[in-house]
Amino acid sequence: MMLRPSINSRRFGLRCLGFGLAFTMGVTSLAAAPAMVILLRHAEKTEDPSNPHLSAQGRERANALVGFFTTNAIIATNPPLAALFAARPAKASSSVRCRETMAPLMQKLKLPVSEAYRAEDFKPLAQHLLQSTNYSGKTVVVCWPRTELLELAKALGAAPKPKTWKSEIYDRVWLIRFSATPGTVNCQTIQQNFPPPEPLRVGD
Repeated sequence: MMLRPSINSRRFGLRCLGFGLAFTMGVTSLAAAPAMVILLRHAEKTEDPSNPHLSAQGRERANALVGFFTTNAIIATNPPLAALFAARPAKASSSVRCRETMAPLMQKLKLPVSEAYRAEDFKPLAQHLLQSTNYSGKTVVVCWPRTELLELAKALGAAPKPKTWKSEIYDRVWLIRFSATPGTVNCQTIQQNFPPPEPLRVGD
C-alpha cells in the first residue's frame, strides 16, 4: 500500500520550499547588487523658487564634479562608474536640476543619464539597482532631490543610516558599499574635495 504524506509533512515541505525560494531570491539579489552606489544632491539652485534650473554657482559645481568623480582617491579604489541616474521631475515640479548636475559627467564619461524614475519613486529605483545584473559589481551615481535622499539611502539598506540632508548643504556625497556578506551595507559621507563655487561679483 502506498503511504500518503501527512498534512504536517506537506506543510513542512511547503515551508521548506518557501524558505528555499526566499533564500535563492536573496542570494540572487545580493549577487546582483552594485559594488557601490554614490548618492548626491543636485547642485545649487537659484533664489527664484519657480526657476527649475541650476544657478550659476550650481553650473560651476556640476562642472567641478567631473574632476571629483574621476580623481577622488576613495572613489577611484572602486570599480569605475558604469551608470548614471537623475530624478525625473516630480509630478508637482518642473525641476531639471538633477539632470543638469549630471550633464557634464555624462559628457565626460559618454554614459547616458537615466531618468526612468520620479523623485518620489525611490523605492522602485532601489529595487532596480539591487536586483538588476546590469550593475553587478559596478559603481552607480544617483543624483536626487535632498528631500528624498535619506529614504533612498534607507531603501538601499545603508548603515549606519545617514543624517537628514540639510537644505544649505550641497558639498557632500554618500558612498553606499555592498559586501558579499549578507546584510553588510556600509554608508560613508565624504565631502566634495574641490573649492566651493565663489559668488558672482556685481557686473560679472
